Amino acid sequence: MPALNAWRWIAATTGAWLLGLAVFLGVTMPLWQPGQSLPTTITIGVLGGFLMAATTSAVTALAVRRLPGLS
Repeated sequence: MPALNAWRWIAATTGAWLLGLAVFLGVTMPLWQPGQSLPTTITIGVLGGFLMAATTSAVTALAVRRLPGLS
């Protein structure tokens, strides 16, 4: 059964990263505009990165709690 859990973990982390990237793009793309100041651009990037990390962490934490043998 460990191999089954490994594949489920790989699927869970892949999904977490895809969702995290979707959140990053969904937040940053509408906010980034040509000609913005550098501090504004950096702030938008940091915000998007924080939300991406939070999303990825939340999904993988949920997977750790649900997958048998991982918690």
